[in-house]
Amino acid sequence: MVLPLPANGFEYYMWRDGRPRHPMSFFIRLGCSGTFDREAFQAALMDAIRRHPLLRSRWEVGKGRCRWVASPDPTSFCDIDGEDAPMLLPGSEEIDLQNENGLRVWVRIAAERTCICLQFHHACCDGVGANQFIEDLLISYDHRARAREGVPPLRPLDEKRLRLRARFGLSWWKRLLRILIDTWGVVVGCIMFFVPRPLPVASPEEPSLGESDLMVVPVPLSVRLPPANLSRLLAAARQRRVTLYELLLRDLFLTFRDWNEHYAPGLHRRMLRIMVPMDLRVADDVRTPAANIVGMVNIDRYLHWRIYRNPDVLLRSIKLELRYLRLFRFGITFVRVTQLLNIVGRIIPRIQNLFYEMERCIVTAGLSNSGRVFGNTPLTQPDGKMAAGDLVVESVEGAPPHRAHSGLCYSIYTYAGELSITMNYDRRRFTGEDARELLQRYEERVLSTIGQDAGEAVAPEATAVRPLERHSPGGCA
Repeated sequence: MVLPLPANGFEYYMWRDGRPRHPMSFFIRLGCSGTFDREAFQAALMDAIRRHPLLRSRWEVGKGRCRWVASPDPTSFCDIDGEDAPMLLPGSEEIDLQNENGLRVWVRIAAERTCICLQFHHACCDGVGANQFIEDLLISYDHRARAREGVPPLRPLDEKRLRLRARFGLSWWKRLLRILIDTWGVVVGCIMFFVPRPLPVASPEEPSLGESDLMVVPVPLSVRLPPANLSRLLAAARQRRVTLYELLLRDLFLTFRDWNEHYAPGLHRRMLRIMVPMDLRVADDVRTPAANIVGMVNIDRYLHWRIYRNPDVLLRSIKLELRYLRLFRFGITFVRVTQLLNIVGRIIPRIQNLFYEMERCIVTAGLSNSGRVFGNTPLTQPDGKMAAGDLVVESVEGAPPHRAHSGLCYSIYTYAGELSITMNYDRRRFTGEDARELLQRYEERVLSTIGQDAGEAVAPEATAVRPLERHSPGGCA
């Protein structure tokens, strides 16, 4: 009913920012125990797709406009096979929205475990929207696997709210009040973003991968902190009067500083920039189908400055800046900038192509905060895990896409009482061993924060580190 739907400036930015080697898409993996029902899953997949128009749409470009149109085939790519079959990309990691839908699904089945991997194009939805879709998929799967009558207990959605996805709950007078903020973002913000040259995280060794290796679905790296360590980390944040995210952002800056001082000592005076996505949803957006309703801000730090050599001072500066950005919802300003650049002569693709051809890094990494995922669904059990049919979701792994010439993006979230830190890395820039070492250093930095407050060291073995050798090539983890 809502299609065709005009694309907004931020979706256009997301679509144009994708490259064959650095696609604007992200993967979410569900590690499940129990037995899998193929027929129930395939039917549930169609049930969920029907509820989310942008995941069954394609991108139409013509006559100076871009819009979402109904796909001639609403079904998505779905590959279900045994545990030993590798998860292979259908032609390329990049999802071509003009010729295919923005969702791909792989399932790998073993006797008592199943791996479900979903790939989403970022123009179609953000992490919150992807989790909405996964929740619908599992609720429908549970309903069909148990052969229940009636309709599954899905939350009500209103497709027409997709027309409001770029308004962010702002009335006309609130938009007028934002003119000064958005003007500052267009003028000062663009200068602050484009003029400095952020330093990427150094790559100690050039990976040696063949094209066949790159046709396998990438596997993110994760560490999980058990509930006891999560409680101590929350206590450490409260003691410092900061949020958990602000504390983890500080520790990521320190991890990158130490890493680059070791592997790129000649460039350590360059700025580090971490991209921070901001959810721009309002209360009524709980009824909005999967879409991309986020903005982005960037936190820049010159960590060689003496003032930032003190971790507590660095943390306080991050706290003040983030709270200022949240107060005035500067994530909206980023979206406004993309809309303006889209109107004025299609500048977005020219800027993106220029920075890509110059091989210039624009962000060091990204750190997304997904909060508590799947913590309040009809499928959630007393232990915090979701159970659908005979499947129990034991783990959730997912991180935003990495960008060209940076190659790293992190996501933090809690599931079933555990804090997960998941890293998506560029396989052309980092070897698996180097990526795992970098994630372990971040983990050790976080654990050292806990140990400082507890007056004791917390061993890295206290967390569940997922070793690389446990991953079969593209199959069940």
